[in-house]
Formats: sequence, C-alpha cells, structure tokens
Amino acid sequence: MLVRTDIYAAAAVLYRMLTGSAPPDAHDRTQGEPLPPAARFGVSATVSAALDRALAMAAGERPQSVVELQRALAGAAGEAVEGKGPGPTPPPREPPRPGRKTGRSPPPPPAGGAGPWRWVVGGILGVAGIVTMDYVAMRVAAPVAPIPAQPALVTAPRPEKPTPAPIPPAPVVVPKPNTPNTPARLAFEPEMVPIPAGSFLMGSPAEEPERKDREGPQHQVQIPAFALGKYEVTFEQWDACVTGGGCAHRPADQGWGRGTRPVTNVSWDDAQEYVKWLSTRTGKHYRLPSEAEWEYAVRAGTTTPFSTGNCIITTQANYDGNYDYAGCGAKTGVYLVKTQPVGSYPANRWGLYDMHGNVWEWVQDCWHDSYTGAPKEGSAWLDVCGTSGRRVLRGGSWIVYPQDLRSANRLELGTGFRYHLLGFRVARTLTP
Repeated sequence: MLVRTDIYAAAAVLYRMLTGSAPPDAHDRTQGEPLPPAARFGVSATVSAALDRALAMAAGERPQSVVELQRALAGAAGEAVEGKGPGPTPPPREPPRPGRKTGRSPPPPPAGGAGPWRWVVGGILGVAGIVTMDYVAMRVAAPVAPIPAQPALVTAPRPEKPTPAPIPPAPVVVPKPNTPNTPARLAFEPEMVPIPAGSFLMGSPAEEPERKDREGPQHQVQIPAFALGKYEVTFEQWDACVTGGGCAHRPADQGWGRGTRPVTNVSWDDAQEYVKWLSTRTGKHYRLPSEAEWEYAVRAGTTTPFSTGNCIITTQANYDGNYDYAGCGAKTGVYLVKTQPVGSYPANRWGLYDMHGNVWEWVQDCWHDSYTGAPKEGSAWLDVCGTSGRRVLRGGSWIVYPQDLRSANRLELGTGFRYHLLGFRVARTLTP
C-alpha cells in the first residue's frame, strides 16, 4: 500500500505543476467531486490518461508497481509531441458546488520545446522514493491547426421525379397479449435478457495468468433463471429516475455526454435508489445482480479468462490497449480514455453487451476476501455487510489493463463511493 500511496502523492504534485490547480481532495472525491482530466488544461491526452490512472481513488486501479508506473509515463512521453507555442485556451471549469474549495484558473501550457518537462516527472517520482535516475520526457501536445475553409459546392438542379404510385396500406399486426411474466417495457425501462438456469464453476483456476487469491477457491454454483440488463444503465435512464423523484443524485458526465453512455459517478447506495424507483414504477422486482449471477452471465458457458476466449482486443471491449495480457495480442495501441455508448462492442453468447470494460459494475454482494463459505445457489452473499461496509464490483472499465477485464476478476469499494469508472446494470427476478 505504501508504494501505491506514494504513486498517488507524486501524481498529485505533477497534476498541479501541469494544470496550475491541485486535484480535489480525497474526501470531496468520495462524495462525488470529479477529477477534472488534465487534458482540459492543455495537457496531452496520453499524459492526462497516465495521471488519471495514478490518481485513481481505488488503490487497485492505480499502477500496481513501480514498473507499471514507469511504463505508463514512458508511453506518455513516447506518444506526446513537442509543443510549438502556447496551447489552446482551456475550457472554463464547472461552477463550484456550495461549500467546495475552488482551484486557481490554470495557466496556459508552456511554450516552446520540452524544456524542464524532460526531467520534472523523474524528479518528482524520485522525491517520492519511487524512481531514481530514470527520467521521462513529457511534452504538451501541439495545438491542432485550423481546418482551411472549403469552397462552396455548386450542384446542378435535380430532374423532377415522376409521381410514385400510391402504396397500399400495410396489414394491421395485432401484438400478442402480454402474459404476467412479460409485461410491456416502458420507455425509460432497461431492456432485459432472460438468462437460463444452469450451473457453472465460479472463480479462476490457479494456472490462469494474472489470477489473484481473491478469485478462489473455485466452486460449483447452481443459478436459477433470471433476467439481466442487456446494457449498462445509461445516463438517459438514470436522469429519468432523477426527474421522477426516485434518485436524488444527478451525476456529472465528465464532459463526455449523457444519453446512451453508461451512467457513471454513482455509488452502490445510489444504485439501490434506482432499482427501488424502477421496481415501484414498473411493478416488477428489479435489483442488482448477485456476484454469482454476474459471473455466470459474463461467462455465458465459457471457462476461459474472457468470454471472448483466452484473449480480448479493443474491438471487443473498451479498455487501455497499450498493455498486453499474457502475450496474447491484447496490446493494440488503442486507448479511448473515456466511456463509450452502450452496445458499441459485440455482445457475448447470451446477448449481453459491455460485460467486459467500459465501467465497473456494482453487484449486490458484500465483500469477502475469498469464496470460502460462499453460497452455492447463486444468491447474494450478505452475511458480513454490517461489518464489511464494502460491496463488490465486476467487469473492469475503460481505464484498466486487459487483465482486469477477466471474467473472474473482482474489486471492492465502500457503498458511498462515486467515481467516473463506476456504473451498474440491473437484474430482475423471474416469477414462476
């Protein structure tokens, strides 16, 4: 933990030097205050992404070793381009919330070449006790040249088309009446996928690359039939809950847009408000999936590290493609540095989208360090909720390495923790 803490401290100093403002303090960030990406202040997107990871509130999201941090910063230096003058004027910051401390307006990026940025990263990390005699060049991205004006297009007049013959009316299709098990889906209601009953081996085998002790021991679990969200809950669906009075928190979208992007900056407690409101409005029993249900659904009958097989690539999920997994080819060089609209990647065998990457997904279970004593019938494991205070997240996110997208990987956070990596999808109990 000491190394990860030093990494956070060094990144905070570097963030302030590059942007002119200190990152929000840890307490405010746990209460929903977002970390403004350094890219907003003229810093290159690659350097901004490296800082974003190093400043992650969850220790498990930060570089896990000095080598990982060095690689991230070295990659940032290798892909950034040398500045050629002052960068573009950064966009205005969001108005401060009542009671929040405000930072200074950031200065423009430094002009000219690399200058002191060649040694500033290595110097700061050296003071933190992480890096010695290993300096990384960091440069601000050059401003984008304006696009020259294009001449107006001159089009010839189109010939008149003959009046088409009238189209006969389509036959009236009478929908089948809804049964008690399949009531009509309302406009704001998430689309659900029925998951068949079955059993599976939960957890990861000892020989799986990057496997962690918390993913074992493997154990057989019987899962009853249930329904799971086809997509992660979107901002559009969350905002309907806010408008309807069921959700008190209106999360920030990091400037990436709302609509069909997965809702982020929501806690486990916030998700409970949403499923309660959704259940009341629809008359159906919505909830978060159990951890066993989630892993059963992501695997969809597979036993490999990913539902895609022994490897995953950036055309299949949203993650940091600058890193590989067990030499399988997951390193594609593609890193989008933000969420993508739900359904942007292929579904798994059971028709579920974005089970790997995009956002970490809250599940119902309390955190346990292993599966010793875990339920065998697929229910949520709730016996230590009063003392643990932590819940489970699954699936990885847009910022993580491919190893963190594995079907068996697990993360834990407190129930009130909000961050722009965190979202969820809903489950529904199917009545007989």
